[in-house]
Amino acid sequence: MTKQILYTVFFTALLALLAVTSGNGQSFTDPHIREGDPLPQAPMPGNDGVQLGKVAAPLQIPESSKSVTIDGYIDEASEWSDAEQLDLPFTQFVGQQPKSKVWIKNDYCGLYIAFEMHFEHIPIHYPGYRGIIERGCMLNMWIDRDSDQVFDFDPTPDPVLSFPSLNNPTKAAFGHRSLPGWYWWNYIDGLRSHAPWMTAPVDITNSQVVRRFDYNNDVVYIEGYVDFRVAPIDLVPGSTFRMRLNGYADFSNSGTETLLINGCWPTQGPNWTYWFDPLPTGDRLETTSLANVPQPTDDYDVLSAELAPDPDYGAFAYESGEEILVSIEVEDVASLPMDIPFTANIYGPHPSNALHSTHSGIAKATVPAGKVSASIPFNGPEGFYNVELLVEDPNACGVELYQNSMYALGYAPGTTPCIVYPGDVNNDGIVNYGD
Repeated sequence: MTKQILYTVFFTALLALLAVTSGNGQSFTDPHIREGDPLPQAPMPGNDGVQLGKVAAPLQIPESSKSVTIDGYIDEASEWSDAEQLDLPFTQFVGQQPKSKVWIKNDYCGLYIAFEMHFEHIPIHYPGYRGIIERGCMLNMWIDRDSDQVFDFDPTPDPVLSFPSLNNPTKAAFGHRSLPGWYWWNYIDGLRSHAPWMTAPVDITNSQVVRRFDYNNDVVYIEGYVDFRVAPIDLVPGSTFRMRLNGYADFSNSGTETLLINGCWPTQGPNWTYWFDPLPTGDRLETTSLANVPQPTDDYDVLSAELAPDPDYGAFAYESGEEILVSIEVEDVASLPMDIPFTANIYGPHPSNALHSTHSGIAKATVPAGKVSASIPFNGPEGFYNVELLVEDPNACGVELYQNSMYALGYAPGTTPCIVYPGDVNNDGIVNYGD
């Protein structure tokens, strides 16, 4: 039997008008709504005139400087620390404000986006709840390219991106007015006019998405990347457009399948039924700009970055007032000499993990491939320190940071560190009973 997706977010007036007139004057029946569908919930109390999930000024997407591994594990402290975070506290359910949020950033070639959607409130408040259906849980991004507040095909299509695709959970997909799945009301293209779950989406080849479910905490995590230079997105760094984000939760309900909005940005009260006003006006869309990343050149590749042992002891032990030695290995250096910018963050001493000092420096490559030496100043009390090395690694889409951390011993001037050689206590190169 064909599975039917019951769409629960149309307001009461639409339920009374199943037969509507399309932009070409022909009448049709909306396939999302049928008699007996659950009615929309009342608006959340206390939200009259309050803007939810909306920044106070146009959104400036930041430049990505830290590499992201698309694996469904959102590392806020590292991989996404350079991204803009947006709260999506909206849901249909009365009194519920899930902690859903989005992180977003871009480089020269594409857009990085992460989504954390909570659905712990659904089993409590929805009668007949049977469980989450993974396939329909997604994040949609609406891009009004020419900022005319109409999702149309003039002069070029305004795309809707889905993370992930319904066809392939490892890819993003797009929809636009020239594809099936579009419905519009009263001759005007509305914000809710695209139904990507009602038609086969078009996957974006140069994209990557991972969706991960944590059923112990009722959370879905989505990480994705999409090349925004490809059609029909056709954006470039610095592009300005109007945008909104919709989060969708898909769940089984008494043998049927229900799709609901469970997070959106921007959002404004007092009543969530504003969603279906004919025009997506200013409080439904936010002016958004991609970071204007200059076209980078891949001048070299970073293979490794690590501390170099102190030559006096052959160990990672450094006297306060002296320098910590750094070794950076590079290859494919385009021209010589080449500056390799890096930063060292020193945390400690143990047991503290507080930032002790930061140093930015330049390692100079004089050969096309090999190790480059540099040093950083060190002044601190005795103890063990965690030294984090961040080396700029350019590529064709931007500059990423090669990152590595190592522990080092800091000792006071005039003292001698105790160097231990496990298994060879006297460091004679022989492991025997004398050790």
